[in-house]
Amino acid sequence: MFADDGAGNTIWIAGSGRVLTIDHNSNGQVRELAPSFRALLEESVQEA
Repeated sequence: MFADDGAGNTIWIAGSGRVLTIDHNSNGQVRELAPSFRALLEESVQEA
């Protein structure tokens, strides 16, 4: 685990490199946030 989303949902990087989260409001469904940490950063960080 490297973070949570502020609502208690864990965010982690799987052994495959995928960034995943567990949505506790959806019966613990695991969702992919991004195929890699780099992709997550590229989607999330905007250059000024």
